[in-house]
Amino acid sequence: METAVTEATRLSHELAVVVRERDEWKKEAQRHTVLITSFRKVVCTHEAEMREMSRQ
Repeated sequence: METAVTEATRLSHELAVVVRERDEWKKEAQRHTVLITSFRKVVCTHEAEMREMSRQ
């Protein structure tokens, strides 16, 4: 019986580590999304300015 409890405890700790790592990856992915979105806004603004300049 103790072996099953020990194994369950070990698996519980491993699961906690995996969940923590997954949460960190999600946060990192969100940061990347924010950076990409910011970059796209800069590019779109620049393109709009270039179009406006070419019209003049």
